[in-house]
Amino acid sequence: MDDQVWLMRLYGKNGVWSIYKLKPYDSSIETGNSIPFDFWDPITNLEYTDSLDKVIPHAIYAANHNNSSTGDLATQAFTILKKEDSQDELVLYVMAMYLEFNNNDGRLIEASSNHSPVVITLEKGDNGGYGLTEYWTPDDGAGYMASLRKKFPKDFNEELLDTQKFVKTHLQTCYESAVIQSGVDVITRIEHLIERICQSPAQMSNPYAYVQDHELEYRELIYYGNYTLQYCFNLFEEGGQTGLEGYLRALVCKEILDIEPIDQGLNYSTGQCFLQQ
Repeated sequence: MDDQVWLMRLYGKNGVWSIYKLKPYDSSIETGNSIPFDFWDPITNLEYTDSLDKVIPHAIYAANHNNSSTGDLATQAFTILKKEDSQDELVLYVMAMYLEFNNNDGRLIEASSNHSPVVITLEKGDNGGYGLTEYWTPDDGAGYMASLRKKFPKDFNEELLDTQKFVKTHLQTCYESAVIQSGVDVITRIEHLIERICQSPAQMSNPYAYVQDHELEYRELIYYGNYTLQYCFNLFEEGGQTGLEGYLRALVCKEILDIEPIDQGLNYSTGQCFLQQ
């Protein structure tokens, strides 16, 4: 509809959905997100018309957003770990993140989040769409792993249940969504973070010591992902990145790109050399 993606309300045995306007993502990849914007009055629809790339982010949103939500910006990210496809049903084993933000004078503040393996069961419609049958989440506390082992297939690789394997990518996806929703000046924020990191500890010869002294600011740079990369590489292309700030920019790029462990530092004398490798 006018080059926009819409999620429609569904009637049927599985209940009722509402309608949202969504930001589309490349459905050819297994990791993605969408952004619920305007909340509309329900529209009657008697068929399952929603495609998979719409149903998954809406299911994550619907399962996590409620009256106690504290954030103004809702974002989702997910990775499909395994699919079980039958004639009438599609079962998706998913690592899902739901993260809400508040925009505090141009700074994105994480308000609430949930990141865990889930199982999304979808009923197939006659026209190729899907309807949500179940959104399963694991038990809290001591029963967490036992519930996962009971719900997931016996031959499932349990290493994929480790949220830490996906947390950086999912956070970057959610931060990108929040930037798009809020319209914050992300470049100004990135510049502020780098300036703050370089303030202390003064007179230290090891640039990594500045990272250790400002872990929260450094992680935020990582979460801005492609925004940080674009900002840094633009400066590298201009040249002159030979001081502490240039070295820090190279460290950040190295970690975002997963080149090698950050605590090993850089294998060259200045950040400007990073672009030449």
